Amino acid sequence: DKARKFVEEHVEPYVDDWEAEGDIPREVWKKAGDAGLLAAACVTVGRPWPGERLPCPEDDLDHFGAALVIQEFARVGYGGLMYAMFVSLHMGLIPVLSFGTPALRQQLVEPCLRGDKIICAAIAEPQVGIDVARVGTVARREGDNYIISGTKMWVSAGAYADHIVTMVQTSPDLPFDQMQRGLSFVVIPTNVPGVSIRKLKLGGCSGGGQALVTFEDVRVPVTNRISKEGMGFRCINYNSDHCGYLWLVAQVALGLARAATRESFTYADQRKVFGDAIAKDSAIREKLAHMAAEVEFLEAQLETITHQFSHFFWGARASKRLLGRCALTKMKATKVLEFCGMHAVHVLGAKGVTRGGRGRIVERIFRDGPCFAIPGGTQEVLAGLCVRQALLYENRAKMELAVDEAAPAGRRQAILRNAPPHPGEVSNVHGTVAPARSPREEAA
Repeated sequence: DKARKFVEEHVEPYVDDWEAEGDIPREVWKKAGDAGLLAAACVTVGRPWPGERLPCPEDDLDHFGAALVIQEFARVGYGGLMYAMFVSLHMGLIPVLSFGTPALRQQLVEPCLRGDKIICAAIAEPQVGIDVARVGTVARREGDNYIISGTKMWVSAGAYADHIVTMVQTSPDLPFDQMQRGLSFVVIPTNVPGVSIRKLKLGGCSGGGQALVTFEDVRVPVTNRISKEGMGFRCINYNSDHCGYLWLVAQVALGLARAATRESFTYADQRKVFGDAIAKDSAIREKLAHMAAEVEFLEAQLETITHQFSHFFWGARASKRLLGRCALTKMKATKVLEFCGMHAVHVLGAKGVTRGGRGRIVERIFRDGPCFAIPGGTQEVLAGLCVRQALLYENRAKMELAVDEAAPAGRRQAILRNAPPHPGEVSNVHGTVAPARSPREEAA
């Protein structure tokens, strides 16, 4: 209720203006932070949630609550807002929460979650995408400082950011096949000399603040480095950062797909042709049914993943046990978003491709959809990742049978301790995927 009231009061009336101007006022972050909603971007940081790492009461926001917050914001059908406010916050703050020094966490965590500061992450470069080991932005050590030079591309919320968590190469002399061992994360304030930011104009997600960021001999203290030197690649893969990012984007895609489906149902019921609503036409009904089916099945899968994040797997466990499923879910979610966006345009006709007016939400979703299918791995890359995960653990999987003392005598429960759940395995929230601890440990 809090999220819906906030969106109805502070977001929905202004979305069209923000989209037209390509800019979101900073006061929106502050209002969302004061309402405690920005923490929804960071719930996958680990367990205990929220523990001491996030200034948010435990009974106020959990993983399912965060999913609802994200989908409420996505309900307005504005992908740029989701990138600027939630996706960028997740990418920038999770490494700080998980690996940052106490001084860095004190400097950044609460101000960012309160909306006083805006943080984002810069990894991709003009010639570097998913192959992050080839990062060309170099940080050379000079005493207690790094001198950073390079260019970062497609930095979400870069046009708004106060701090950019930047992937740099701190050992540029390493052989090509070992370059990932020299990657490091460094927090760079945007107000220091040598940082220049140019806003990019994309076909979709207007207002997301995507930017081209150039660093020219930028001097930052070594204390701004996250974790040890050369640990940047591990910072991404060790904890639930990648899984959490895929989960977050999938939640956004679900919210946008649901908005497109809702607009299609409403329009089909209101639009009359030859005296009858077009919803009575069998062809339109088939489109609506397929859209609704895709959205409902995607929501069921996301609820399963959310439950596993919340109860079973976090930190390194999430990376080992959920990466394949999160990859599949994000791939499917963006496909559903594109599917619903396209079919919504077919239902609304010319209105669905016209900016402004009755079909503005559908037009915006149709335009924003591809922007979510690319970051974090395209659909093809994620499909390959899932298959590799399945093949990798297929041969290494070890199943241990343990007697469930609470069950009738002779009954045995399969507990997967050393292997991740197979991506093709049927699972649900009732425990097909076993918890990280044995039943005896859980009872104790």
